[in-house]
Amino acid sequence: LDGLDRTRLAMPYARTGSASFRPLGHREHANYPDGALRSSVLDLSRFLLMSMQLGEYDGTRILSTTTVEEMFRPQVPALEDIQGYAWYHDELGGRDVIGHDGWDPGATSFMFFDPSDGAGVLLVANGEWRDGAAERLLAKLFAESSWY
Repeated sequence: LDGLDRTRLAMPYARTGSASFRPLGHREHANYPDGALRSSVLDLSRFLLMSMQLGEYDGTRILSTTTVEEMFRPQVPALEDIQGYAWYHDELGGRDVIGHDGWDPGATSFMFFDPSDGAGVLLVANGEWRDGAAERLLAKLFAESSWY
């Protein structure tokens, strides 16, 4: 958190009831969220776009195509046939997608794309979802993407 303007950071919240929330404050420890990584939604969307474009973003090659394809490829199929390097294969709303999600108290993110048509969805929240609500919203967002 050093050097960041904390007034520009979203406050993480914990659910304390059906419609009430408690601010958690900004914490930093070895696994929040995953090594204390902080990113803006804009930067995360750039990472998603670069990955969807097999290593290229805005006309600049950042990673080789081979590297990105290797990141998507299941690494130990005998143990887990969907898990690549950070990315994994899943199904959302009838689509075969590649993505990554994660959560910690007060932070949740979903980042998926459909390699067959190039639709991508990024959903982040400064709290936690209940009862599959995020997955239902992701499926709806993918359905909306088919209009374009």
